[in-house]
Amino acid sequence: MIVKIQNTFKFKKLLKKQTLIPFIMRKLILLSVLLIFACSKGDSLNEETGQTIILTLDNVSSNTVINNVWTEENINLSFVITTADDYCGTGNSTFGVEATFVWLYPSRLSVDLQNLQSIQRVEVDINDWCNTDCTEAFLIDSSGVIKNNAGNTLIQSAETLIIENPSEGPLSELAISSCEGQIHEVRIYTL
Repeated sequence: MIVKIQNTFKFKKLLKKQTLIPFIMRKLILLSVLLIFACSKGDSLNEETGQTIILTLDNVSSNTVINNVWTEENINLSFVITTADDYCGTGNSTFGVEATFVWLYPSRLSVDLQNLQSIQRVEVDINDWCNTDCTEAFLIDSSGVIKNNAGNTLIQSAETLIIENPSEGPLSELAISSCEGQIHEVRIYTL
């Protein structure tokens, strides 16, 4: 009889363990989901405090000439001559204006960043038609020093150049140059 009581006690103990383990697992899964939600919510709140400025290049006048400034989203833009930093060399500025993008062949598109603070990164949607690193984007500070740059890795395919501002320090210009490339959109991310 004593053996039977011990076996019954062990069975009840085992039964409790079997129901306890799934209960604990459900609680751990619920806690994990809540933790993931809390972390993702915190990230989105951080992004909401920043600003994204999108330059679509959709309404550039076909009458635009070199050094002629136009404004989009309160940012000044202009076509300027290429420099020694550009793949195609110095002194060129041939460009074209389409309904939803601009051509640089070769030229440089200057985007004035002086009125923006705390720029994290810039993304430029391009389609290059000449060679790798033929279309480039440069983040330049107020003393004219290139802080960071990116060049294309694809040819005749859509690509996004991502240029980080490692110090998040002040910048004066985003310069985009190409020997033969399309610039479709520019996105500027600030804190």
